[in-house]
Amino acid sequence: GILSSDGTLTIQRWNGTSWSTEFTVTTLGSTYRGFDIAYEQISGDCIVAWSTDSSSDPEVQFRVWNGTSWGDITNLNFPTSSAVNWLRMEPYPGTDRIMLTVLESLNEIYSYYWNGGPGWGNGRQNSSASSVVDKQCYDLAWENQTGRCMVVWGTGTELRYDIFSSTASAWVATNQTDAQINIGGIVGWLKMASDPQSGSNRLGFTCLDTGNDWNVGIWNGASWETKPAEDAGVESTVARCSDIAWEADSGECLVVCTAD
Repeated sequence: GILSSDGTLTIQRWNGTSWSTEFTVTTLGSTYRGFDIAYEQISGDCIVAWSTDSSSDPEVQFRVWNGTSWGDITNLNFPTSSAVNWLRMEPYPGTDRIMLTVLESLNEIYSYYWNGGPGWGNGRQNSSASSVVDKQCYDLAWENQTGRCMVVWGTGTELRYDIFSSTASAWVATNQTDAQINIGGIVGWLKMASDPQSGSNRLGFTCLDTGNDWNVGIWNGASWETKPAEDAGVESTVARCSDIAWEADSGECLVVCTAD
């Protein structure tokens, strides 16, 4: 997907040999990343979701590629009317399950669950008081063994989280917090990653606050591990200058950040 400066989103597809332009839509704009693309892991169907150019219904629309053709544009409405600044989708490996989470301009975070379609369900307002709206102060990741999805976000100087169980098809923990993930500054950027080992439920995050501090944390499947001391000298928080990834087989997690 290519988001142009005028807010036009162009979707292109690679067929193994060449690229083709599939469709274009008008989005809210290019200031934030209000679109994402995710594949169902079994069917190979592709979902493209984007924020519309409206702060009222529908705030989000999506289309599904079934391997042959694109379905119709379908609306996804939220309980309150507000422009969607940030949109993320995360597939659960080895399944057709996907979680979609958005951050709206009025500091509200919503999540919806996709279980192979045709629509989204189990909608939840994760927060009505995100720490910021001009940065992606939330993210999500799946525990590989349990099939639970964790949504983490910043509210003030705290990180909070909800857990959705795809087995129970319900949110099983909501608005949780822990002293190990309080960062002491206004949460700006947040990025998560899950350990890809099949028997692991470990997740990790990297977080930048608006005071140029860098924090990291590890979830072991049941609780948050002791958080190392923060680094107070990152280069900038204008953009997300940190990332996180797990090695495929070792269970080791690598987190990087640019220094001041």
